[in-house]
Amino acid sequence: MQRKFFSILFMLLLILMVLTGCTMLQNDFVSPEVEKNEIPPIAKENEKEDRPDPRPFQFEANDEFEKIYGWIDDQTIIYGFKHEGTYQLATYQLYEGKSQVIFTSQSPFNNVLIHDNKELILIHTSENSHSAKLDFIDLVGDVKFSTAVDSYEIAAEWNKENPDLLMLTAFFEDWSYDSLQFDIGHNSIQKKEEIEPFIKWFDEEHILVQEWDPEKPSVFAPLVKQSLSNPQNKETLLEHLYRFDVFSNIVMAIDVDDVNSEQINYHFYDSALEELVPPIQVPNLTQYTDWLIPYYEYIEKEKIFLTFVPKHHGSTDTYTGGFQLIAYNLQKENAVTMFDNMENKPISCSPNGKLCLYGFQLEELINLETGESLVLSPEEKEEKEEEIITAI
Repeated sequence: MQRKFFSILFMLLLILMVLTGCTMLQNDFVSPEVEKNEIPPIAKENEKEDRPDPRPFQFEANDEFEKIYGWIDDQTIIYGFKHEGTYQLATYQLYEGKSQVIFTSQSPFNNVLIHDNKELILIHTSENSHSAKLDFIDLVGDVKFSTAVDSYEIAAEWNKENPDLLMLTAFFEDWSYDSLQFDIGHNSIQKKEEIEPFIKWFDEEHILVQEWDPEKPSVFAPLVKQSLSNPQNKETLLEHLYRFDVFSNIVMAIDVDDVNSEQINYHFYDSALEELVPPIQVPNLTQYTDWLIPYYEYIEKEKIFLTFVPKHHGSTDTYTGGFQLIAYNLQKENAVTMFDNMENKPISCSPNGKLCLYGFQLEELINLETGESLVLSPEEKEEKEEEIITAI
């Protein structure tokens, strides 16, 4: 029964992650009020730096763009491409237009995760469908730790403060799973019993999980803090929530009221589980038996939560109203509409919050100061231009 439940749960969450990413906010806001600007900057005008415009990629004739994976610093990103039958991972300096290959693989990249401190990178490749190869490298491509894990699929979560610590859930073909704790600095892996999948780190000793009841399948579950050294040591932090996430020392809980099921509520807590700001209510979109959580991003430096918001409640099957990109400042408790009529797609912002990568391959660069955008991949640029011409 439990294995069947987790199989269903995993597939639902997997569909949710593919269709979404996660959110907060709206046009006719319940709270707080949203300021509307044509070009609403996060950074102040006098903080802009005098530098050339970002440059798109320049590939050789037979190279194939794969995907952008994120930021190394405010000016440098990491991306993957295929070159003469091999898969290359490279850094790219946006303003100088310079690339540097740091890793080569004979197998495609399943995923690339960059630690928050920007000093360590996890590369996930697979030589077959029942194994995951994991390489941990630094920014110049030196391999710090490499291993293989039996699995059909994996879910990895890095400790945000300590890059040596990583929790990994290895799912098998029947969706049973192993929970593994990595200590990269000591090249060690420990199997952990009684740990639910899809964890988030609370600190170096504790994780946060939603504790689902296998006998009573539900889209809601309590949020539990659990000890890694003694997994039976648990503390329920919140009794009822839909999903959650952790940004630095902030816990975000997402819930839906029984009274008003057409809205999603976003709550932000500190490490002591004290609510930082009043709950934010936004319209939701229903899907299957639950709700869509649009993609979002948290800009730590500015304490800004950036997310896509539907303009009104509806169903994902029929909704055509587009999304607003809204920035909510947790310190000032105000919200700004950054862009209107956008699609709900993944977004990843530079550490200073001035530029954001956008799109399913993060192929588009958005300048939050000027409102300008640039498609970085020549192939994706051509496709987008064709879509615009077709629409006209």
